[in-house]
Amino acid sequence: MSRGTVVLLGKFSVGRLALDPRALDPLAAEFGWSIETAPCLSSLRRVCSRRKVVAVLIGAEDLGISWQQALRSVQPAVPEALAIACRRFSDTTPWTELADAGAFHELRLPF
Repeated sequence: MSRGTVVLLGKFSVGRLALDPRALDPLAAEFGWSIETAPCLSSLRRVCSRRKVVAVLIGAEDLGISWQQALRSVQPAVPEALAIACRRFSDTTPWTELADAGAFHELRLPF
C-alpha cells in the first residue's frame, strides 16, 4: 500500500520527447510512494481527492502559466505537499524567486 503519491503536474515533455511516468515507479517505490499524472490543475484536484499527495512536480511551461501562478494554484489544492518546480536547463528564473513563490525545491529537465 502506498504511503503517499507524487503527482507530475503538466506533460513533462522536452521537444518531441515526453517523460514516461512509469520510469519513476522504481524510485518512488523505494519510499513507498506511487506516481500519478495530472495534465492540468483540475486533474490535480481529482487526484488529491482520492490520494494522499506528498509532492507535486510542476511543469509550469506545459500548463501555459507562470511559475508564480502555478505555485499559487498548487498550494491551496494540496497545502501539505511539497511543491517542486521542474524546469529546463535554459530557464532563467532565479531560485530565490521560486522559493519566495513557495517552491520547496527545483529539478532540471530532462530528469
